[in-house]
Amino acid sequence: MVDDGAVALLGGELAEQAGWVAEVAGVAGVQPLGATSLLAWSVPGRYFSAVEVPVRGVHGSPRTSAQIAVVFGGHPAAKRLASSLDRGRPVSTSWAPALAGHLGLDWPVAAGDAPADR
Repeated sequence: MVDDGAVALLGGELAEQAGWVAEVAGVAGVQPLGATSLLAWSVPGRYFSAVEVPVRGVHGSPRTSAQIAVVFGGHPAAKRLASSLDRGRPVSTSWAPALAGHLGLDWPVAAGDAPADR
């Protein structure tokens, strides 16, 4: 198991029977990532760690991917970016490719990942 705050990556025998993971107190969700690995994420206020984490907020899981978006300013790309938000709420992984695209920079991204693609 690899713990990383709001998420944990499980592999091998721990991941083969994924049903038990969802029954663990504090687990909000489980997503299989193949036959021998899965991703689990915590409920708000809980985290995965072998040591005490001295913070109240933990991010980095599917439950924290939704973003609040405010776009303003005079840059020519601001209006295009703002209008792209009308098509759906961005997720955390959509910002870098969207901004790169609006600024004319190359960014490897799968279709549908950037706000402008929604």
